[in-house]
Formats: sequence, structure tokens, C-alpha cells
Amino acid sequence: MPKYDIVISGAGLAGLICGSILSRNGLKVCILEKNLRAGGCLQNFTRKGITFDTGVHYIGSLDDGQILERCFTYLGLTGKISARRMNEDGYDIITFGDDENVYRHPMGYERYIEVLSSMFPRERAGIIKYCDTLRSVNDSFPINNLRTGEGVIDSEYFNTSVIDFLRSITDNKKLQSVMAGTNLLYAGISDHTPMFIHSLINYSYMQSAYRLVGGSEQIAEILSAQITQHGGLIFADAEVVRYLHNEKGEIKAAEIKNGELFEGSNFISTLHPSLSVRMIDPKYLRKTYVSRIAELDNTISVFGLYIVFKEGCFPYTDSNYYHYSGDNVWIAESYDAAAWPESFFMSITPQSDNEKYAAGINVLCCMKYRDVEKWSNTTVEKRGAEYKDFKEMKARAVISLIEKRFPGFSGMIDSYYTSTPLTYRDYTATVDGSIYGISHDSENFIRSHISTKTKIPNLFFAGQSVSLHGVLGVAVSSIMACGNIVGLDSLVNQIKTC
Repeated sequence: MPKYDIVISGAGLAGLICGSILSRNGLKVCILEKNLRAGGCLQNFTRKGITFDTGVHYIGSLDDGQILERCFTYLGLTGKISARRMNEDGYDIITFGDDENVYRHPMGYERYIEVLSSMFPRERAGIIKYCDTLRSVNDSFPINNLRTGEGVIDSEYFNTSVIDFLRSITDNKKLQSVMAGTNLLYAGISDHTPMFIHSLINYSYMQSAYRLVGGSEQIAEILSAQITQHGGLIFADAEVVRYLHNEKGEIKAAEIKNGELFEGSNFISTLHPSLSVRMIDPKYLRKTYVSRIAELDNTISVFGLYIVFKEGCFPYTDSNYYHYSGDNVWIAESYDAAAWPESFFMSITPQSDNEKYAAGINVLCCMKYRDVEKWSNTTVEKRGAEYKDFKEMKARAVISLIEKRFPGFSGMIDSYYTSTPLTYRDYTATVDGSIYGISHDSENFIRSHISTKTKIPNLFFAGQSVSLHGVLGVAVSSIMACGNIVGLDSLVNQIKTC
């Protein structure tokens, strides 16, 4: 059997970051990936020569000295990835039904206050309080600031829901909706999602927002190459199905689908925790722990529409659009299949640095797994005519909603392609195609929290269900997981001084 210092399950962003960190620390790394290529949510696909993102549409905190830039510099990504800074006066644009106003989320603390105060002049004090709180929440999380072991984080950040936080800021329901208008970034449930999730994610983009020119898969390609250069190995088509234990209960090997074993000293699983737990011999886990993991709620999934434009039709914009048919922005919790779609998120994957017109656009709409569950036993490209008709019907409904916001939009379309929660399930191995994995709950945060440490001494978790999702959240959880192996203080110091 091969012998490795670290065996990592999953070659998505978390697996690749962990592999990069540990291999550059001199450890012999092996990554096992179920799909035919690495990348997970970083993967792109191309239609008619146009590249589309599948999971990472924009990233935050990438200006010089900001947290993600520091992490990217350490990982050897800075200067190698092609990133385009978004519109600092409105990287995200929020619109509502027949409301003709355009509400912008701008970059920068002062600019955010001024722009929103111009739309809500009587709410200036609340907007200042909102920005102050977001900054305070971010500053209290040590790893997000490359610190370790400093103080105790206020439990209020975990036990207060997003909606209760926003109500403490303002009584103006429209302003609450504007502040929460980007909640597809965390698939928020207004009275259950903890305020720290909203705060950390929105503060990250408020600092700076970027798109990746040519798509996010470049991150996977660079990290994969670096892992290989440091002596690590990445095996595709190598789905982990179970872990084997030694007499102490530690994991000694990961078994993949074809029966091959990969022996290691330590193991990191970046898979959904419920999938990871199923691979462990149940005699080494408490039944209450297994039940807790299995019973946790997961975030909603999405329907994806990927549009190729006719040449020179849709002007390129460095802003994303979040549109709602009414004032309700909490679509994930009030989901109504009969009224679908009630909102859309629209973002452009830039094909080059200097585009006057968009070549294509990505559109996402919340969708429950139950809407496609009848095809759950099918595989990609083999789901039948009824499924294709379902996707076509949904695509037309989405285009109809976009047309209301952008008159003439349908006439700009050359062709379009679709994905559903089943697509997401099959390419990312998330439960029911969940877009962000486990859903944290402010009413019982401890129960919904997943630690990087597990009940197995040499098994660690990383990924979007741990701590926080998104590129920054996954990077932080990966740092924490690797810190258990090489020492967190040492690792943070490496990142700070690189």
C-alpha cells in the first residue's frame, strides 16, 4: 500500500489549499478526487468558445494587504491568476419588482455609508452602525486577521439571527432588504442564519470585490501544479468509499471505489461531513454525534442558466445584479415552486481584461432539490426527455423575469445552457445539491457547528461546511485544518511573513 503523510479526500478548493499548504511544508501529500478532474466548485465549462463559472463568480478582500490577498500570496496565486476589480461604486446592484430605484453596494467603508445614505438620508446613523458592526465582527475573528489565540468571540455573533441584527440597525424594511439583498451568497434563512455569516461575507466584499478573468478554474490549475511540484499526488476517478482503522481507532487507510487502499499518517476530508461520517466505522463514533451530523439542515440549491449573447448586444458591466420580483429577499425560506422564479442573481465571467460587450452571462435562481428529486437516480446527460423539457420550461421562466428588468434581453440571446440541483450534486458531492453545505442555526449554533477536529484523532475536516463557505471561508477552514498538523501559530506566521 502507498504510504503518505497526508491523505486528502476531495480535490475541490479546500482539498487543493490543504494539499498546497502541507506539501510546501515538506509533507508527502495524496489527494483523492471522485471526478475526472480537480476543482469542484472552481470548475468552468465552455460553450461556443465562452467560459462560464459554475460556483465562484466573484471574490472579496483581494486588495493589497487584505486577508484573501495574503492567503493567495502564500499559496503562490498572486501575480498568476488574472483578476479584474469590480465597480467600486456598486459591485453589487439590488433591484426590486417595479421599484425604479437601483440600490448599490459599493466598496469601502466610507463610500458604503455615503452611497446608502444618499438613498436613505434619514437612516445615516443606522448605516454607520451597520458598517461599524461588520468591521467589529470581522476584527473579532482571529484567523480572518491572521492572528491566533486572542480573546473570546462575542457569543451574540453566533446566537443572533440576521434579521434580528438588521432590525437592531433600522426599522426601514426597504433598507433591511437592501442590506440583505445579496443573501444568495449564504442562502440565508432570516431568523436562523447567524449574523456573523452575513457580517463576515459582506465585509469581505465591502473591502474589495474581484472577478476572475477567464474563470475560477485557473486557481485549481495553479494549485494542482504547485502540489505536484512539491511532490504531492492527485488521483482522479478515485472516490473514497470508506476508512480503515488501526487498533487504536485511528484511520490507517482510505479505500477508493475500485478497492485500492491509500495508507497515511493523517487524513483530511473536505467532503460534506455527513458523507465523511458514513465512511468511518460506526464503533469509533458516538451515536449521538452521527445522528447530529445526519440531521443537520443543508442550504438550498440553485438552477443555473448560462447564456451566450449575440455579438455586441449586452454591455459589459463590472457589477452583479440581484433582482427580486417583490420586496422579499429571503427566497430560500419562503420558496414557492408555483411562483418560481421570484429572484435571480446575474454575473458575467469576463473573457478578457477589456470587454465592451459581454460574451456570456451566468444566472442563478434558488431551487429546492425536491423539484428534481424524481430524477435522483439518473446521471449527467442520461436523465431523459422529461428532464430536458423541465429544464427548458424553467429556463424560459427565468428569461421572462430577466426581460422585465432588462427589456429586449431575450433578443440578445444566441444560445443558452442549464443546470439543476442534480448537476450540482453530481459534480460537487454535496447532499441534495446544497449550494453551501450545512446551514448554521443561530437558535442552536453549537449543534450546527462543525469543527476541523473530529472524534478520530488523525482525521480532520475542511471545506464549506466548516466555519464558513465561499473562497475566503474555505481558505480559513483549510488553514485551521492544516494548523492541526503543522501547528497553527507556525502556519499563520508563514502566511504573514511570505
